[in-house]
Amino acid sequence: MQPSVLRANSSILLMIDMQAKLLNALPAREELIEETEVLLKCCSTLGVPVLATEHYPKGLGAIDADLAKIQGVTEHTFEKIHFSCCDEPGFLEELADFERNQVIVCGIETHICVYNTVMQLLQEGYTVAVVAEAIRSRNWEYAEYAADGMLSAGAAVLPLESVVYQLLGKAGTPEFKEVLAMIKERA
Repeated sequence: MQPSVLRANSSILLMIDMQAKLLNALPAREELIEETEVLLKCCSTLGVPVLATEHYPKGLGAIDADLAKIQGVTEHTFEKIHFSCCDEPGFLEELADFERNQVIVCGIETHICVYNTVMQLLQEGYTVAVVAEAIRSRNWEYAEYAADGMLSAGAAVLPLESVVYQLLGKAGTPEFKEVLAMIKERA
């Protein structure tokens, strides 16, 4: 893994398949949604765009309503049927249109769609950071195995605060104060 620090102007947040029907099957669903909400709001404050995917929305529905109402979440939504976002025709082109080389990943399920996507993003040369509190699988062990595999392959698997503070870069700005308030709220 090449050492890398996330920067807001080089990063995009990829939110994978955070759909209500899928979320309902997960342990600690509410905690996952709350952590993802904080991540999304911080990214919005820092100007980090969001690319969201929906896996087979005809059958599994749209992005969770609580997440969809956060500014910028549904501005760029990509439908898919492949487990890896990167295998879906047009996805890599859409991602490249953002002209950012760092991808922050959150979503479900960790051991399937998140893992497969992260592996291919790494192969494509992206720097990838996975937000530990904002990923989940139906089985906790599966998520742990997948997180270990992503880490071993070169992705950073980090706490939400590590990601957000890297994106901030420094204290004392209006954005810092806004983000700090959101971080303190979740403690």
